[in-house]
Amino acid sequence: MKNLVWWILGIFLVCSSGAHGNSDEALALHPVLDNDKLGFIDSEGRLQVEPAYLAETEKIRMPVSASHSLTFSELSASSYYSDGLARVLIPRVWFVFTTGYDLGYIDRQGQLVFQADYEWVGDFSEGLAAFEATVGEKTIEKRNFFGYLDREGAVVVGPKFEWCGRFVEGLALAREGELFGYLHRNFGPDAQRSRQVSFESVAPLNPTVWKIAPRFRVAYNFAGDLAPASEDGRRFGYIDRSGAWVIEPRFDHAFPFTEGLARVMVDSLYGYIDRSGELVIPNRYRNAGQFAEGLARVGINAGFGFIDREGRVVIDPIYADAGSFSEGLAPVRLDYEWGFVNTKGLLVISTRFSHAHKFRNGIAQVRDGKDLGYINTYGDFVWDPTR
Repeated sequence: MKNLVWWILGIFLVCSSGAHGNSDEALALHPVLDNDKLGFIDSEGRLQVEPAYLAETEKIRMPVSASHSLTFSELSASSYYSDGLARVLIPRVWFVFTTGYDLGYIDRQGQLVFQADYEWVGDFSEGLAAFEATVGEKTIEKRNFFGYLDREGAVVVGPKFEWCGRFVEGLALAREGELFGYLHRNFGPDAQRSRQVSFESVAPLNPTVWKIAPRFRVAYNFAGDLAPASEDGRRFGYIDRSGAWVIEPRFDHAFPFTEGLARVMVDSLYGYIDRSGELVIPNRYRNAGQFAEGLARVGINAGFGFIDREGRVVIDPIYADAGSFSEGLAPVRLDYEWGFVNTKGLLVISTRFSHAHKFRNGIAQVRDGKDLGYINTYGDFVWDPTR
């Protein structure tokens, strides 16, 4: 159970951190709220997509899977464009009553591309998005399975998997039974393209869709040519894109590489290894983040600070919480308010926000209570907080 919790948390962090590292980043649009409707601004704070559709907020929640719902604070990760499409909610109306919500996807002009009534649809990546659908004719036989949609909402692979994730560099994690493997981007004979798909039963899965056949109790996305995985759920190592062990399983937990280093846990303490598997920063931290811009957030005693690639403390652990660096700044929390420090540890934007996200293309999403706004690197609002 403990490793399952770590895997769910790790998958969320990995997916949300990698979900926008594509052409959408270069053409950045940022989500804003107006009476719970989702619009988008550019990095200057100019409205580019008028608020027209409902957003997933704490007032209106859609399941991310059968066991998890989006919360208000996750709007940042869930509502950015990915592969040129952004997710919105569309009410189901019976007479004057709202009976529920469907998921829809809009393009960068704010036009609705398609609407789906599945249990859940994820972010698009490499032209595909995972979706979750209920399968079975009789109530007692119904179960939820996952498949893939294309950018027009057509089913490419029907619900065959207990779970499947987003594609990263041509591979996607998926679960068959209790084990995880990695799927090809090309589904071969399993590929279809249809809006009229019967979900009365689960079609058999052609084994050729697997690049790496399911054998892992826990696994993560690849970062380059290595991915952390565990066959027994207790010892973690790193595999290459053929599924062979490159770093033998010897860690209590392991996470993807960033900037050439990866977090690993031994006896409940974190350290960092290089790509050869050598421990270059000893396991001595109660909490640790990935490296970004040469620095990593770590928990030391009761506070959070930052270390460099040699393990030297460069920003003292005086903060109650902290995020990763992006564009030279990192969000930090003192008591109950957030601000930003630079790589020298100077608090350049004072702690006055109820929450703060990392900078993207020159602006950062911050919250004033439950209102969402954006600031520039000087701490000035380019979009005043709204909800």
